[in-house]
Amino acid sequence: MIADALERAGSAEPQKVREALSALDVSSGFAAMAPGGKVKFGPDGKNVYGRPVGVQWQNGDLASVSSRRKTPARR
Repeated sequence: MIADALERAGSAEPQKVREALSALDVSSGFAAMAPGGKVKFGPDGKNVYGRPVGVQWQNGDLASVSSRRKTPARR
């Protein structure tokens, strides 16, 4: 993503790179590696398509795990 943003910004100037990143909205290529399979940054700099991912060791391998149901947080 950074390489793409640098290329589109035409500069390594932080503000130009930030603007290039904020215009990013992809659902293929490197986006497939992101949780949710899409990347688009909101005004706060967070991926609007992102979601939390948990990992755990299973049979000696690191595996992604997530809840299939939406469970409210306990207080």
